[in-house]
Amino acid sequence: MRCSLPGPASILARHHLSACLAAVGFVSFFAAGPAFALDLVQAYQAALQHDPVYRAAQGARDAGLEERNLGRSLLLPRISASVSDGRTRVNTRETEVLSGSGSILNSSTTETRSSLQTESTTKQLGQTRDSNSSTERTVKETSASEGSLDNRTNESTREYARGTRASASLQLRQPLIDFGALAGYRQGVAASEAAQADFLAREQELMVRVAEAYAEVLFQIDNLTLARTQLETLRLQESSNERLLKGGQGTITDVLETRAKREVAQAQVIEAEDNLAVARSRLSFMTGLQVNDVAPLRTELATQPQDVQMLEHWRNLAQERNQRLQSLARQVTVAREEARKADSGHLPRLELVASISEDRLRSRPSIDTANSSSNTRDTRFESVSDTEDNTRVEGGSSNPIESTSNVRSDGTSLSSSASATSLLENGFRTNRSSDRYIGLQLTIPIFEGGATSARARQAAARLVQAQAEFDGLRDQIFQDLNQQHRLVQSYAQRAQALMQAVESSRVGVEATAKSMAAGFRTNLDVLNARERLIAAERELASARYNYLLAFLRLRFNAGVLAPEDLALVSVREPQN
Repeated sequence: MRCSLPGPASILARHHLSACLAAVGFVSFFAAGPAFALDLVQAYQAALQHDPVYRAAQGARDAGLEERNLGRSLLLPRISASVSDGRTRVNTRETEVLSGSGSILNSSTTETRSSLQTESTTKQLGQTRDSNSSTERTVKETSASEGSLDNRTNESTREYARGTRASASLQLRQPLIDFGALAGYRQGVAASEAAQADFLAREQELMVRVAEAYAEVLFQIDNLTLARTQLETLRLQESSNERLLKGGQGTITDVLETRAKREVAQAQVIEAEDNLAVARSRLSFMTGLQVNDVAPLRTELATQPQDVQMLEHWRNLAQERNQRLQSLARQVTVAREEARKADSGHLPRLELVASISEDRLRSRPSIDTANSSSNTRDTRFESVSDTEDNTRVEGGSSNPIESTSNVRSDGTSLSSSASATSLLENGFRTNRSSDRYIGLQLTIPIFEGGATSARARQAAARLVQAQAEFDGLRDQIFQDLNQQHRLVQSYAQRAQALMQAVESSRVGVEATAKSMAAGFRTNLDVLNARERLIAAERELASARYNYLLAFLRLRFNAGVLAPEDLALVSVREPQN
């Protein structure tokens, strides 16, 4: 038989073809009904839908393909927004110093503290910005004459003002120079290619696993058939010996020998039935089908003329097309880019930064504070905006403040603008402030406690590990290729030799039986001849199935195994 190689179609195109065959063939199998036994191609199509190992490989492939998008995101702009809204309250504390007799001294000391408490809810997109409450403290002191040592103090706390505060911000960051992000993008591309190659390898591995389970079922069926044939033959032989013993022509030794052989054959039948049940359950777990009848394989291929190409040809194919080897080669690239990304921790990064923010504070003095304001000194409530622009309003007039500045940071021109407005309307003071910023940000790493250098050494060590694993897998694949290449040839030769052995054993059984009838051979010689025949037939079946499996494993290690190869060794049972 000539080992055909795939044409110029790519591995990915062949993957789509197998998926189509799985979808069509899996439906046609159930539409066909019980007229057909399960064949190898149908078993593979069912395993594509049910096998948990293959479905896990699909999930790993889909997850791995996202690595490309994750790596690309490192080079794209990042936009984040945050919104907060809450309530504020300002309290004042007054302290009166009293004399020992209870009268107020000539002058009093008043301490006013204003605290701003904000309860806010923040809604963010992208990054999170903490909203911290501002605290204002105003201390007013008036000189007091020194009193006696038994002076007492009287403190009171009043609510000065309360209101609401809302703020919103939007920020954009675009990397301009980032060697780590560039290495991360290349790493993501390599990881996606590795995931795709590993999935294709898992798909080819599924073909081999299904073929092994399928061939095991067929071999156990043949083994059970041979064991039952041997048992039935020994029962007939035992009955014949008993008749001869009753007729005075046989011996009790012949009866006992045959009975012992028959009991051993009975145990072999039980063992063969158990092995067949285990083989069927294994195939059922992979396909999700109840396996009863299976179609035979083309075992005659093992005895046809062979034209297997040279081992060097298969090695070249494995170097180019073996998906396991390609996946590990991409993993080496991933490790190499990881090392570059770790080394980039010593390099500067340049980003374009643009942001806009709005802040509004709306407050109103409390009634108690308004009524008692004549008894205390004038207390001014000031609000500080996020841009540190202080605005003071008196008598309800509005005083807008606008400022722009150009600064240079790290040798790069930056620009920002800020504005603040304060209004007094219907007893409410409203402070609005806004800030707009655009510029370049240069980050220069200086020292991180040795973490950057440690990560670089760690990534370099893992690169060495990945390269060693790649070399080990390549050597293992070449070794498997060499083994399967020899097995294809040796099993073919062995099958041809065993065919001759079966014919010789069959003729030997007939000749031994005739010799025993003539008195030249004993009953034990006949039993031994029949055992040799059964053993030769069992070894012939094993050699034929092993040849087909070696053929499939050879193409798997070369990376060219396809569903067409399963169809080549499969035979559909004719319709009844």
